[in-house]
Amino acid sequence: NTDNTDLSSDLLTSKTGVTIGGAYHFKAAATLKEDDLENPSFDSMDDSFSIDLGTTLSFDARPDDTIRVLGKVVIAYPFTYKADDTSTPTVDESRTFSDVFHVTELFSDFNIDNKVFFRAGKSTINWGVGYFFSPADLLNVSKIDPEDPDAELEGPVSVKINVPVGINNLYLYVIAPEGITSVTGLALAPKAEFVIGDSEFGLGAYYQKDHVPAGMITVTTGAGDVSLFGEGVVTYGSDKTFVQQGIQQGMPYALVTYDDTFFFKGTAGFRYSWSDDLSNFSFNVSGQYLFNGEGYSQDDQDFVTATRPMAMMSITSGSGGPFSSLALSDLAQTGRHYGAGNFSWNKMFQSDFTFSMFWLGNLSDGSGMLKPSLSYSGFNDIDISLSVPYSYGESGDEYTPMGDSVSASLTFSLGGTAF
Repeated sequence: NTDNTDLSSDLLTSKTGVTIGGAYHFKAAATLKEDDLENPSFDSMDDSFSIDLGTTLSFDARPDDTIRVLGKVVIAYPFTYKADDTSTPTVDESRTFSDVFHVTELFSDFNIDNKVFFRAGKSTINWGVGYFFSPADLLNVSKIDPEDPDAELEGPVSVKINVPVGINNLYLYVIAPEGITSVTGLALAPKAEFVIGDSEFGLGAYYQKDHVPAGMITVTTGAGDVSLFGEGVVTYGSDKTFVQQGIQQGMPYALVTYDDTFFFKGTAGFRYSWSDDLSNFSFNVSGQYLFNGEGYSQDDQDFVTATRPMAMMSITSGSGGPFSSLALSDLAQTGRHYGAGNFSWNKMFQSDFTFSMFWLGNLSDGSGMLKPSLSYSGFNDIDISLSVPYSYGESGDEYTPMGDSVSASLTFSLGGTAF
């Protein structure tokens, strides 16, 4: 995930015209969920059915050997949305036009004398090297989903300036946040990447007026066949709003923010892959630990657990009250310590079955999720998978706000392909 791509390798030295590509997927999933694990029954189960249909379309234009233009859009079902000027009902009243048709990348690459390289437009900026968690990913609009860590992230509108220095690289990003109306709203983010032996290091900083400044360091290295990575981030202040014991609007809670306090986040992890000589089957193992300096102390975990259900209900219902200025994101990653891991066995016993086990846990409040999955790919252009996620913890914990639950999902992927 390092952002060390030398743009000179991207810019072709001959004309190739325009390449059109993309991907298509269609998935149908049926799910049964049981929230009352003490008295499970078919009557208490919730069933749901969902369709995930969409396509990614892209073009890569290289009109000559000095410039490249790339664009990528995502079209997703359902193809209806709630317009601002109509009362036409939709299935999801919160769905907007950008949920149906969305530009994820649109940029050009060019250079000055093959010494200074530019990328201007909207593009993904991979600062972080983490897999399940990436606190050093300070610039992208979307963040890593630990359940789908390989998904593409959406970046901001920016200008990247890259100056290679031997095998090392210097970068400067000028970022235009969405809705910017003044030049003072631009963000600056310098970064340096350098190689020492078999290890690569990154140093970067982020500054935007009226926002939390940050500095980060990343490292990637290896030990035999094991890939190792780590990140560290320091911020002066926090963008989060915190819930604490106190009195606010007649309730025994108070919302506080921190503008002049240092916060640290750090993570370390590994990835390992192995396959037999004939590639008949393979194993993949990955694991990661995250220290979250913005999380609540261990002494405050019980208070957060007791407060979470009421706060979430207030936020989702829009009822206001003492949690009116709180966002759902403020209730995410409330612990200090997290872990995640995944094991996958591809082509089990040289068959068309793949087994995986994913784990995500808040080590501070003891909640988490286990997700075993079994998939079959023996049919042409049809994949079938069965997953059984189990969320464990006390009621009010981060991953069990309403208590333990277990579900089973059967998913059919039909005709998905890249082109």
